[in-house]
Amino acid sequence: MASSPQERLESADDDDSDDPYIGLEQDSDATRRFVMEANKFCLSALGDPTLSPRYKRVLQLLESDNRIPFVSKMGCTEDGDDELYNLWKDAKHPRGLWRKTTLSSYETDKPEWKTVLDLDALSKTENTPWLWRGSRVLPRGRDPLSENQRNVTRVLICLSIDGNENETGVVVREFDLLSCEFVQEKESFSMLQPANTRINYRTRDTVYVGSDFGEGSLTIHGFPRTIRLWQRGTDLKDATIIFEGESSDITVAAYINDQRPMGGNIFEVRTRIIGPRVSKHWVKKIKYEQLLNATSGTSDFKELQVPSDAEIDFVGNVLLVTLRSDWSPEKETKFKKGSLIYVNSHKFLKYGPADRIYHVLFEPKGLAVCNDFIVTKQFLILSISECFKLRLEFYKLEKDGNKLRLVYKDEMPEPRTINLRAVDPCDGDKFWLTTSSFTEPQTLWLADASQILTSKSERILKTGTETYIEKKLKSLSSHFDSSNVIVTTNVAKSKDGTAVPYFTIFKKEISGGKRNPTLLQGFGTLNNGLSPSYAALPGLAWIELGGVYVETYIRGARLGDDCQAFRDDIQNAINDFLAVAEDLVSSKVCNPKTLAIRGGSEGSLVVTNAYIRRPDLFAAVSSHSSLIDLKRMAVLGCSDQSNSHLLAKAGSKEWEKCFKEFSPFHNIDRSKKKYPPVLFTTTEIGSTEHPGHSRKMVKKLWNEGLGRKWPAFYFESSQRSATLQEQYAFVTILSYEFLFKKVARSTQTFHD
Repeated sequence: MASSPQERLESADDDDSDDPYIGLEQDSDATRRFVMEANKFCLSALGDPTLSPRYKRVLQLLESDNRIPFVSKMGCTEDGDDELYNLWKDAKHPRGLWRKTTLSSYETDKPEWKTVLDLDALSKTENTPWLWRGSRVLPRGRDPLSENQRNVTRVLICLSIDGNENETGVVVREFDLLSCEFVQEKESFSMLQPANTRINYRTRDTVYVGSDFGEGSLTIHGFPRTIRLWQRGTDLKDATIIFEGESSDITVAAYINDQRPMGGNIFEVRTRIIGPRVSKHWVKKIKYEQLLNATSGTSDFKELQVPSDAEIDFVGNVLLVTLRSDWSPEKETKFKKGSLIYVNSHKFLKYGPADRIYHVLFEPKGLAVCNDFIVTKQFLILSISECFKLRLEFYKLEKDGNKLRLVYKDEMPEPRTINLRAVDPCDGDKFWLTTSSFTEPQTLWLADASQILTSKSERILKTGTETYIEKKLKSLSSHFDSSNVIVTTNVAKSKDGTAVPYFTIFKKEISGGKRNPTLLQGFGTLNNGLSPSYAALPGLAWIELGGVYVETYIRGARLGDDCQAFRDDIQNAINDFLAVAEDLVSSKVCNPKTLAIRGGSEGSLVVTNAYIRRPDLFAAVSSHSSLIDLKRMAVLGCSDQSNSHLLAKAGSKEWEKCFKEFSPFHNIDRSKKKYPPVLFTTTEIGSTEHPGHSRKMVKKLWNEGLGRKWPAFYFESSQRSATLQEQYAFVTILSYEFLFKKVARSTQTFHD
């Protein structure tokens, strides 16, 4: 069962006798006094950020309801207009308003919304503070009561209770979308006791369910270990166990993959999720008549013989495999890590991976990465980043769903982020296209892949977004003046020779030389593609002031079950980040006296390691919601809780071997006479890391830095009356103002 950081602290054996700062992890009177004094010292030295005119602008940005209401199609009206659903939260509806509209209304500036479920009203009526935790729809193709398969009629809604000790526990309630009412409990698939439940429809009258059924039903991670098949109208405790995992697994899953609209078959899939991105799958091809049978035996399932770290998808009659490691399905065939390949699904299931005909849709070369793909009724659309630019590739599903043929490419002219979502893959080729760039706010478009095909033949047409774009639906307003801002692309070389891409964003009139106030931030997404999204906060708090904002994409330092892999990951991430910093200096964008760095959560681990290792390279450092003491990860927790094994090892004999070298708290170098000014911040609301990390770090810097130039500041937003937006705006401007003042030219001031 998952536990909160405070619960872990209370139950932990504090045997770290060599840590004199451990008391700052506790919520005690002494800790509160320390926080109060640290806050006072910080604001007296750095100033009150609420006095900055940019504070109000950041707060307005965070509080703004100027958001795109993203929607999901769940049917259509009698006259054929798409019905679109959206979950909306604002000051009036903090818990959420589930609502719907039509496509024709959604296309207008002010859509007419109809309430489906008001969680705030429900919470008041039932005197229970409900939180929305997601939903599972009954697919129209498996619902005999959906008229002409036109509408989704039922949905399983997952809710949690705000403040419940079981942070991951949910209740499940079945909802009728035709009447907009909950289905009566005796006739529904409702589970009203909070538990770590996973549930989804098999048919209208059967569901797969994994939950806490008592001893042995959960894994050591607190998630379902068994899957049961529950039939409507029967007692849940009588539901048959159809699939089991090991207690050491993270969890298990079962689902139906229906490829009939794409010319394929129905597949029943069962999965053991063994570790982070490590799974085993068992698959059976079934007919619709078999699906309606209320039983689901264990016979005829075949283990899918793909790498355990690969991702799988069925499309028509082909199996897509996304590789996270090199794979040789047979001696003379080898596919590279990061490749996307496909093979005939029926032959693969029947005969295995050897002697099959494989087709490569994408193979990584240089900086090329396949970001994502979506499937419509006739098309597979790939999103590919290559050398700072983005490309969409359209493959048409042909020969009764047995072949994918490239029919169209679209090269985006400038660096940008694109998100694709199919509108209704069972009924057409339309898709939602969301775009943004460093200087362009988020925009939503409606597109149709079928428009790329000519009337006479289906050959590749000239590239051009306008070919498949139907209309612009929504766009957000700008938050900073980007009219004279330019974006340049660059590549640094890491210690092992890996190319590390980065962007520099600045005003055209910025002069050359080494004195540009420069802010470097890194994101661990290099292996997942580049994502240059709208730079609203850096734009108004740095670029407008004449600073150079730099965004780099480094190799991620993810947690996993293997300590050596973690060592390699974090070392690569640090090397990548330092390589970009050094490249900025050598290319004369800035010098060490005008270079600042900033990072939060897991990014703070890279930033604080850079601070400890290369104090000569930076003029100022800001770390928010920091992850600093790796020895105490298992107790304090961290934002990535996907593998408790690694967290436990951090406090065991593996500590010296795997973690100590990368724990900033344990690597402060007392021989250094000078460290650059550093600011640690955390917010009480919404913080991803325990504040004990930052409290201990700054206190240690103060104590061991006596007589040295080790300026360190700490601010912990503990104002219970402040909203999340107010707290975040406060520490954001505090951070930017602190950094800019340290690196800006002496003739400049932050309040220009």
